[in-house]
Amino acid sequence: MSLVGSTDNSETWSRLLDLETGEGEFSYPAIIAAGGSLHVTYTWNRKNIVYYRLRPA
Repeated sequence: MSLVGSTDNSETWSRLLDLETGEGEFSYPAIIAAGGSLHVTYTWNRKNIVYYRLRPA
């Protein structure tokens, strides 16, 4: 599961961050931008909910 971004109106995409690198089923992703952070959620193997709060460096 990777976070990718585009700076040219979706013409090209670049990998920004790998959230997961192992095997698994990743479902129901959601990204919300609020308060200067990105809040990312998804399910892993439909058993656990994963949450990341990403803030700019």
